Amino acid sequence: MAAVGAHDSAAVGSSLDGRALAQACEKAGVVLRYATPADVPRVLELLEQLSPTPAGAPGPDALSMAAAIAERTPGTVSLLAIDVRPGATRGEVLGTCSVASLRRLARGGSMVARLEDVVTDKRSRGRGVAAALCEGAKAEAAKRGAYAIDLRCVPKLAKYYSKFGWNDAGCAMRCNL
Repeated sequence: MAAVGAHDSAAVGSSLDGRALAQACEKAGVVLRYATPADVPRVLELLEQLSPTPAGAPGPDALSMAAAIAERTPGTVSLLAIDVRPGATRGEVLGTCSVASLRRLARGGSMVARLEDVVTDKRSRGRGVAAALCEGAKAEAAKRGAYAIDLRCVPKLAKYYSKFGWNDAGCAMRCNL
């Protein structure tokens, strides 16, 4: 379990060292840590694999993203999966996700979390990186005192995420602004 938080001073702390998280990280050969402003270029590359920016459309604003990460925007944190396998490019960012939390007035001010932007580099898919990120997100939500963590995904990924404890909670709606 010590390997989970052993990468560097920005590693995800001991409060995330649950058994499922440690096992997922060990299987994938990664440690998790919080993103820093220096990680923004790599995070942008990964997000482009998740949802490519249409030609001619403005992409994510790197400066705004760096500022949000640096300030650790209240209620939001980005986790990174860092390669630590022997012989690999140690320290390479293989995946990322974001965990946001907010208080629900209808639940007496209880905290709920939301997992967003889960992406593993296409060259590293199938080795458990997303599983480690999911376990890290659940641990982060628990550390914040959340009673649940929500995830919205495309229907074809529902079965995949159900392996990590998510279940169908009804439909999700959106109003684009």
